[in-house]
Amino acid sequence: MKKLIAVFLGMMMILGAAGCANTTVENRSADTENVEIPNPFVDFVSMEEAEKFAGFPISLPSTIDGYPTRVIQAVQNEMIQVLFFDKETADEGAQVIMIRKAIGSADISGDYNDYQEVNTVTVDDKEITVKGNDGKIHVAIWNSGDHSYSITSDTGVSIDTVSDWIRSVQ
Repeated sequence: MKKLIAVFLGMMMILGAAGCANTTVENRSADTENVEIPNPFVDFVSMEEAEKFAGFPISLPSTIDGYPTRVIQAVQNEMIQVLFFDKETADEGAQVIMIRKAIGSADISGDYNDYQEVNTVTVDDKEITVKGNDGKIHVAIWNSGDHSYSITSDTGVSIDTVSDWIRSVQ
């Protein structure tokens, strides 16, 4: 009889331990579903502050016609991006033109769409890769010195417009 009780208690302990293990795994998976990658960009009021934070200067148009709102952001010692919105507020549904400069030579556009047209053009002495559809440029990327650059447009722009912007970005 003592052996039967000992076997019964042993089985109960095993079942209890297995139940606890499942609860722990379920709780872990529930916790990991809500994990988000933190946004590395910090907002700035002035270009000077963003440049100091990023560790390098940037030159770009201070305004773009039809895009009244400008947001300046940077990643420490890595990148500066300036977003121009076609509305007074940077809300969902606004069209965006984004200009980026970063240390290194990677494609920093953040635009991974497939475009019908991918070409290389020369603007002044810079070789620019442009991507777009129906004659409109959505992405322009290039390298100069130790930095990479990109300009992206939600709606697409003419080659003349993007060339003017490229000339002003350093």
